[in-house]
Amino acid sequence: MLFRKVPIIIVMLHMAFGASVPAFAAPITVPVDIAAGPAGLWMTGDVGNDQLAHFGLKIRLEAIISRELIKQHINQVPANYRKLAMSMTEVRYRPSILVPEELIISPKFAHTGMYGVTWRPLQLGLNLVSGAAPLSLSAGLDLTTAFIHSDSLGFDWMVFLRPGIDLQLEWEVPFDKYFHVSIGWQSAVYVPQPLGGGVFDLGKFDNRSIWHVGQLFILFHGFTDYQANL
Repeated sequence: MLFRKVPIIIVMLHMAFGASVPAFAAPITVPVDIAAGPAGLWMTGDVGNDQLAHFGLKIRLEAIISRELIKQHINQVPANYRKLAMSMTEVRYRPSILVPEELIISPKFAHTGMYGVTWRPLQLGLNLVSGAAPLSLSAGLDLTTAFIHSDSLGFDWMVFLRPGIDLQLEWEVPFDKYFHVSIGWQSAVYVPQPLGGGVFDLGKFDNRSIWHVGQLFILFHGFTDYQANL
C-alpha cells in the first residue's frame, strides 16, 4: 500500500540531514488528503491562439503532518533537529513521485488535441492566510509530457517533454472535517520546445514554442485517517 510506512518528519529529516532513525512500534494516526477535480489549461502562444482552453484532471494524494502531530511525537525526532521540526507549521508528504499531479485529457474539439501527464515531485509552500479557509502559495518543480496532434499549427503531431517550475495559489474552504473544496491558479514556465519540434530541440520564448501554461483548477478533497507504523 502507498502509505504502508509514512516517514513523516523523522524520516524527512533523516533523508535531508543523514540523521539516524530509530525504530518505533507505536502506530501514528496521519490524516490523508485524497483530492481530484477539473482543470482548464491556457497555453501562451499559437497553441493558445488556436484553442482558448484545454482540459485536464488535477490529482492530489498527500499525508498531512500538522504542527500538533509533530509536537505529539517530538521525542521521536533526533534531538539536534527538534528545533527545526517545531518551526514547521505543516508538512505534506506524497507517498511516491510516480503519483501524477494532473492528467491532460483534451480531445480535438476544433483543430488541436492533447493527452499527457504532469508530475510535481518537489514543492515548497506557505500559508498566506491561516484559519478556517486558508490561502496558500507554493512553488514546485514540474515534469510534463504530452502527445499533441493538430491540423492548424503546422505539424501533424508532436511529443512535448519538458521540465519546468511553477507558482500555485490555492484557497481551500472546509465544509466539514472530511470534505473540503479548493480553487486555485497555477502558472508553469518550461524550457521552450518549438511547435512540431523534437524533445531535444530548443525553442524560444515566443509564440512558436510551448513554454508557459496557466491553469485554473477546482479540487474536491476527501480526508481519511491512516494508521501508519514508523
